[in-house]
Amino acid sequence: MDNPLEARIDSKTGTYLKASAIKKLDQRIIFDPRNDELIHQLGRIYQEKGLKGKAKRAYVIALSINQKRARTLNNLGVLELSNLHSEIAEEWLSKGLELNHISSEEKALLLNSYCELKIFQLRIEEAKTFANKQVKYEQSIRSYNNLAICLKLLNKIAAALRAQSFAIKLLTGSSETDISYLPKLIGNRNTSQQNYQNMHIQLLNLAQYKLCLNPFCIDSQKLLLAGVGINSLGWEEPEIFETIWKGEQVTSLLLWDDQGFGDAIQNLSWIRVASEKTSLLKIWLRSPLIKLVQKRLLLPDNCILERIPNDQKPWKQNSPQLGLWYLPIALGGWKPAHDCLGKASLIRSCPEKHSRGIGLVWSAGKHSAAQPEWSARIRDIPFQILFNEAVQWRSDFGEDLISLQLTKDNNQEFYRALDSNLIKNGLKETDWDATARVIEKLSIVITIDTAMAHLCGALGIPCIVLLNRPCDWRWGQESTNSFLYNSVKLARCPSPGDWSGAVKKASRLVHMHYKELIT
Repeated sequence: MDNPLEARIDSKTGTYLKASAIKKLDQRIIFDPRNDELIHQLGRIYQEKGLKGKAKRAYVIALSINQKRARTLNNLGVLELSNLHSEIAEEWLSKGLELNHISSEEKALLLNSYCELKIFQLRIEEAKTFANKQVKYEQSIRSYNNLAICLKLLNKIAAALRAQSFAIKLLTGSSETDISYLPKLIGNRNTSQQNYQNMHIQLLNLAQYKLCLNPFCIDSQKLLLAGVGINSLGWEEPEIFETIWKGEQVTSLLLWDDQGFGDAIQNLSWIRVASEKTSLLKIWLRSPLIKLVQKRLLLPDNCILERIPNDQKPWKQNSPQLGLWYLPIALGGWKPAHDCLGKASLIRSCPEKHSRGIGLVWSAGKHSAAQPEWSARIRDIPFQILFNEAVQWRSDFGEDLISLQLTKDNNQEFYRALDSNLIKNGLKETDWDATARVIEKLSIVITIDTAMAHLCGALGIPCIVLLNRPCDWRWGQESTNSFLYNSVKLARCPSPGDWSGAVKKASRLVHMHYKELIT
């Protein structure tokens, strides 16, 4: 076999072959140990299979044979970024960009990875510079996608939408400005796996940019269903789309806990309407949510609540199914003044008049993958910025400050405040009913955009959410009020990353809250 790619790529699906490809390459390398291209290809297979240590060893061996391998340097950078080692990733990528006489394709590849690195480092202006350079080398889906992400993070939503629309047109081969046909592409498997996943990622990004401009656009909300197809399962198991419930009347229905805890808590308010569409409604939830729903949600009589099984797939249950995150879409979409929104959906067990204390959440927690990690860091507020203002609230209103963080991330400023008794630990369990018991005894909660905000809203607990600019489309981009929850107020950064400005707005809202309590 003269072309090692023939051993690596399945021509029909575009996916990596399994053990057979590795065996073939291993055999060839035994007879040709100085073939750096073959060793690089072996590294790619290992990387695709998630065997990061073996992939890195193969790449390093390939570079020891030929130090000017731009693609190998790029892949090592990507590998280290996936391990959240941004400084090491930058070293490899910098070596790649320093090479002379590399092809335009290799240059664009390195610029693409460098852009992703700078986004991870939250150096967004630098990331945009690399994205613009990438567009000059290749007007491609990935270059416009990177540019759109950077523009969005810089709060240039309309420009981000234009860049993302270019990516979609390149992907579909269409020059039409009317994109009403796009929902038909969701779940369409008439392409390779790589193109399939890329299509769904681009459609999901497009939906989110459009919803930042108009959160109540139903057509854009329907595009969110593209999220079902962004991983390999959407391709490998077509039943995922074939069994999706679209809101019709059915004999039985399975709703399952598919996204973050906050998303699940938010959409519990739609359970009653869903139950009216079926004779039997089964709900699968992760263990930390079970007690919360059992004790605090008035489940209709035709509902069965179960822990989500580890060994069963929702789309293999011979029943229409839908992830909880997509439930509002099946039931007509998020709309202002909707019956399923605004009012509290969960029951409080502690009377409001006994509430005391100010709850604080400043970090969205740590993640093991690059994209969710930088997404969490964008939502985080530096502890000291929030704490400096919170200490004044403590003094003004005679209230204890209560940390609602489960993970403290070795924050030394927090531990000093804890040792000085200026703040107290509030949470000791990961169960959401236990969390509800803590926060319903508080006067108010100030949090960033995490599941805590959704739990407060679902319980009707006064809450102020600190939001970066821009923020998740469900919060809107301007208003102080939230259409999701009546008890939640929003304090926004005046510009991206201006958390001091957001805290000043939050302080005004805190004072208004206590003034209303007095009157």
